[in-house]
Amino acid sequence: MTIIHTVNDNMALYETAEKMYNNFLEKGGNVNLIRWNNNHFDSGIVYYLTMILYMLIN
Repeated sequence: MTIIHTVNDNMALYETAEKMYNNFLEKGGNVNLIRWNNNHFDSGIVYYLTMILYMLIN
């Protein structure tokens, strides 16, 4: 599982994602945490545009 979260998130604190990541790791989960420096909305736009582009190419 990959958790993508922004440091400057105006919806949920980064510490929440970090705690979830650490909990999964402690239970032996295969998890990655990707940290972005944008805010919640800008990162969401980039994420969805990237996924749409990926699907169009493939």
